[in-house]
Amino acid sequence: MDDLLQPPSAFVAKNNAEAFERAMLERLGGRGGAAAAAAGGGDSARVREEKEGFVPALVSPLWKTFGAVVLRGSFWKLCNDVIQFLPPVVLSGFLRYIAREPNFMTDAFGKSLDRVEIGVMYCVLMFALAVLRTLCEQTYFYYAQASGICIRGALSTAVYRKTMRLSSAGRSGSTTGEVLNYMQLDAQRVADLMLFVNVLWSGLLQIVGYMALLYSYIGWSVFGGLAVMIGLIPLQKVFYGMIYRYRKLQNALTDRRVKLENEGLSGIKILKLNAWEESLQAEVSAVRRREMKTPSRSLPQQLTSLRMNP
Repeated sequence: MDDLLQPPSAFVAKNNAEAFERAMLERLGGRGGAAAAAAGGGDSARVREEKEGFVPALVSPLWKTFGAVVLRGSFWKLCNDVIQFLPPVVLSGFLRYIAREPNFMTDAFGKSLDRVEIGVMYCVLMFALAVLRTLCEQTYFYYAQASGICIRGALSTAVYRKTMRLSSAGRSGSTTGEVLNYMQLDAQRVADLMLFVNVLWSGLLQIVGYMALLYSYIGWSVFGGLAVMIGLIPLQKVFYGMIYRYRKLQNALTDRRVKLENEGLSGIKILKLNAWEESLQAEVSAVRRREMKTPSRSLPQQLTSLRMNP
């Protein structure tokens, strides 16, 4: 590990986990649940009450701990979106320049530059915009992935530490498979969300910006395409609902498979004594086959939804 580049201290899992746990305890303390979180147990009713309040209370500690990294990524995303509106404008001016029509570069410099120099400036400008957009985009992805990795590490560590603090009564509320899903699948989904959370505002900005550019070039015809795009929204909602149901079924099958595997490992002596290996293997394989078939059932809906995206 010594030959690897050390990450910044702000991205180290140990530091992030401790900062997130402090913010989480402060949030739960404001809701009257810090004592329960620190004690790590109690009766099942109290555990269920903590679970119901955990998801809404999770947003504030995450924002307090990782909000700065997310905002830096959002800033570079904004720069990238603004820059990507410029190449069509520059290309339009360049085509006008080739056709010997008035263009913004000629209007800006007038007779101070000859025709060849204006053409060179157009080429340099298009190249510079492409490079600048690439730099902004890659910087955005860096911060988006960094925030996702930090959030995944903090959530996984928080779930693990919470599990270690729970009493026997507290552990009865969740199976081992559910806990593993929290640490692996759910934490990974929250981390993946960081790559797409900026689409909430970036998508609207791009739609408005490109619609304005198209309107300036082709006029009222642009609203025909806008109407088609708006009409596809209800269909996408239907397909996303179907995909969500398939993923929910897959998670349930994953929980059952992990539970069977853990039960087999924990009771390996009884399993060997009664020669139940083949029956357990057959049951685990059957659940695994159903688990692997579920994504293929949702594949047509995913492809159709992807094709309908503008």
